[in-house]
Amino acid sequence: MNRFKKYFFAAFFTLCVIQLITVVYSAIKYETILLFGDVITLKAEPVDPYDPFRGRYITLNFEQRYINTKKQFNETNIFFITFNNKENFSIIDDIFDIPPQSNELYLEVKGYIYTNGKVNITYPFDRFYMQENLAQYVDSHGQKFFSDNEVAAKIRVLSGKGIIENVVVGNVSISEFIKEQK
Repeated sequence: MNRFKKYFFAAFFTLCVIQLITVVYSAIKYETILLFGDVITLKAEPVDPYDPFRGRYITLNFEQRYINTKKQFNETNIFFITFNNKENFSIIDDIFDIPPQSNELYLEVKGYIYTNGKVNITYPFDRFYMQENLAQYVDSHGQKFFSDNEVAAKIRVLSGKGIIENVVVGNVSISEFIKEQK
């Protein structure tokens, strides 16, 4: 029995260490993208739902969800898109089925190829979490809250991975915009 306890505690300790390493790795990966990633700005259409387990957030539907291309792709649903900056926003420039070899900024996305050469893009991020009181204000004012202003997501991108850094309304962060509206 004593031998069983010894192995049990060793296995339990190993499992705890593995879980801790996994959490720390995820946090480091997330923070690395936020610290060292390049910024792209995508025009967005926000919706404000509520999730009782995760809290208040804005779901972002991005304006650029399709790209037309004459390229032929293998049976894949993972694509890599590059961007050009046009005025205040980043516009999809090109799409690839392998990561670009140049030093271009690219983002890994999922996609579906239609027969006419159009690719439907699904971004790896679509939620921006907010403080409860600010999100309730947005929710109570509905879509009219955003209809008069341009809404965009500032996204940090590093090695094809992207994270929403902030949502801006006009030229100010959404938090500041709501505080000004109250």
